[in-house]
Amino acid sequence: MKFKSKKDALYLCVYIFLLLLLVGAIVGLFFLYATFVTNFLIQLLVVIGVFLVGLLGFRMISSLASTSYILDENKLIIKVGKEVDQILYSRILILEETKKLFVTGAFEINKLAITYTDGNLRNTKYVSPKNKEKFIKELKLRCHSMKIIRR
Repeated sequence: MKFKSKKDALYLCVYIFLLLLLVGAIVGLFFLYATFVTNFLIQLLVVIGVFLVGLLGFRMISSLASTSYILDENKLIIKVGKEVDQILYSRILILEETKKLFVTGAFEINKLAITYTDGNLRNTKYVSPKNKEKFIKELKLRCHSMKIIRR
């Protein structure tokens, strides 16, 4: 079962602001390149800088547009852009409602923190499914021993 990520207006505004800054940086670097730079090494550094800034912008857009959470047969799959995390249901310990800002994988203020074991370590991943109650219900069906903490 696949759940799309919910996106708050706050996150969308921050992303739009950062993208405008990135576009401004690219335009500024091209202006600098075209106007003042005559040294080949500096030209190369400017081109590399423009490429890296563009890559960062692309990564931001792809992570915002393609974030989803999949409840598979025996694992939870969290897709954020090109990154894919898989958590076995048997390793999930706690599902907790939280309001942490700016964490990877969740673009909403009211998100869910999933605490799980990874060997001897405990890790936490954050999700913000559009239909949060259905996500919690479906995850609970798969993780019988999972503790749910509501705030």
